[in-house]
Amino acid sequence: MIGSALVPDVVAHPLQRSHQDPWDDNCFYHCKVCQKGWAQFKNSCYYFSSGDATFKDAMISCISIGAGLLEFQNKIEETWVDLQIKHRAMKFEFDLNEFQSELMTFEEKQRPLFRPLGMTCPVEECPNSTHFRRYGQLLDHWIDIHKEKRKLAKCKSCKKCLRTKASARKHISATHRENNVDGLLVDIMVQNRSYISPGDTPFPRKMTQTEKRSRKREEEKEKRKRLLKECERNPLFDEERATRTNATVNRDKVMVFDVNGNAQRLRLLR
Repeated sequence: MIGSALVPDVVAHPLQRSHQDPWDDNCFYHCKVCQKGWAQFKNSCYYFSSGDATFKDAMISCISIGAGLLEFQNKIEETWVDLQIKHRAMKFEFDLNEFQSELMTFEEKQRPLFRPLGMTCPVEECPNSTHFRRYGQLLDHWIDIHKEKRKLAKCKSCKKCLRTKASARKHISATHRENNVDGLLVDIMVQNRSYISPGDTPFPRKMTQTEKRSRKREEEKEKRKRLLKECERNPLFDEERATRTNATVNRDKVMVFDVNGNAQRLRLLR
């Protein structure tokens, strides 16, 4: 179990020196520290436990210590947690047989994965049927259509609003001939006129590094199986090689083809 919580504020005694002014002995200061037994990363505290527990018990345990089950916010946080697990020689896994119902409930609440070949908008009421091949394209669409509020960049000089800061900077530089471009920029939130409620549909997420590695291993395994079947269907296939290959399926292999491009046999790379 891994729990996370924000770093608590600890108020020191007024007679202790402050970090901002070391010469002022009458100031309070706020030190952000984690409790003993917790690991700190940026502005959050992390609690690692290697004990076995059901999903429900793990959740209750996390809440009881003022935390919540960990949900990665970015790749940097995920990498740091992986290093902590390796350093502590810990292993985390679910028992699929004993906690199958709890796992299904947990997985249903997770956001769906953005498919490797792209996907359309998952909101059924959305009229846009574009197939988004990149994650960023789907994200831009979601912000433009399925966010109730939109963030715009406003020019202080002429009050013009633009979608992005880049276009606003270009406008200020070309129209007003100002050197202090950022000084004339201000972010505002406005009502999205094109808003379509996504309902209970969650926004898809990217694969984690662990999921990408697992998917790659599965693809390589399927590729090897297809390779073996192709060789077994070929009449020139060597039975002895087939027996050896099936026993060493994880080794590197290469196909040998004839002049017509037909598979002849499977050769093991030494």
